[in-house]
Amino acid sequence: MSIKIHEHKKYLLVKEIENLYYIIYDKSYTKSQLDKFSINSYKGVSATRNTLELMLFLELLIKDKDVFVRNKFFEINKKEFQGEFIKILFKKVCIDTNIIQYNEFYCTDGTWFLRKSGIPIKYFALRNLLIAEKVINLSSESYEINKDYQNLIELIVKNKQKKLTLANLKQQLEFQEKLGEQAEIFVMDYEKKLLSCKFPERVSPIDVSAGYDIRSYLTDESSEFDKFIEVKCFSENVEFYWSKNEIEVAKELKENYFLYLVDNKFDTPPCIVRNPYFQVYLNQKIKREVQNYKFFLE
Repeated sequence: MSIKIHEHKKYLLVKEIENLYYIIYDKSYTKSQLDKFSINSYKGVSATRNTLELMLFLELLIKDKDVFVRNKFFEINKKEFQGEFIKILFKKVCIDTNIIQYNEFYCTDGTWFLRKSGIPIKYFALRNLLIAEKVINLSSESYEINKDYQNLIELIVKNKQKKLTLANLKQQLEFQEKLGEQAEIFVMDYEKKLLSCKFPERVSPIDVSAGYDIRSYLTDESSEFDKFIEVKCFSENVEFYWSKNEIEVAKELKENYFLYLVDNKFDTPPCIVRNPYFQVYLNQKIKREVQNYKFFLE
C-alpha cells in the first residue's frame, strides 16, 4: 500500500498517538472502530485516520485487509514512548525516505538547526506535529532542534555524510550535470517558440566562463544577441547556486540578463527573472547562504 503522507492535513499529538498505539497493542481494529477514538480528540476523525496512516508509514502498525494490527517487530518502551516515537519518525523521514535531506541540518556554536526549506511545504502536517511537540522551535529563518534531540540529529547527519562516498559524489554530480543540460535544452525549445525568425544559441558547451548558458533575442527585430540567459534547475524548493562570475556578468548586462528557473519535472514554463542582479542579488529580503570561502595565505 502506497501511503501519501504529503496529502495529510493534521495529526494527533504524540500523547494521543501513544494511547492509540496501546489500544491496538494486543488487539486488532478496523478503521471505523478506531474512528471512535477521535471522539476523545478535539482534532476529529480526519486527524485520527491521518495518524493511522502515519503509523503504517513508520511501520509501527500493519494493515491486514481492513484491520490494523501492531507490528510485533517494534517494541516501544511505554515510559519512553514520546522520545522513541520521534526517533523512529526522524529515522524514517531523514534516512529511509529523505523527505528531510540531511544537508538541510546545520550546526552553529554546538547547536543543530533545520532550515525552514528543509521540510517541503507539502509535508506541513509533519512540520506542525514537530512544532506542536516542541521538537523544533522557530528561530529566525530556521528551526532550532530541541536539546533532547540534538544528539540524534548529529548522529543522523554524520551517518549520512559517511555514506556519501567518492563514487556517490561522482554519481550525484553527473546526475546534476545531466539535469542542467536537460534544463538548458528545455529553455532552448521555450525560446524558439517565442521567436519566429531568430534562433537562440547555447553557449555553455563551448564557453563555461561566459557567465550565462544561452544567448537569445529580446524580439525578432533585434539585430544581434541581446538576451543572455542563465538556467537554473530546481526540485521541490526553488533554490540555486549562483557563481561570482555569473553575478558579475548579471551586474554588467543589467536588463539584458535573465535567470530562467526550471522545475526538474519539466512540465511547467520556466520562472523568469529579468535583471536578477537587482531583483535577487541586491534584494535583502531573499535568503542567501555562503557555501564556500577562498583563503589567501601569504
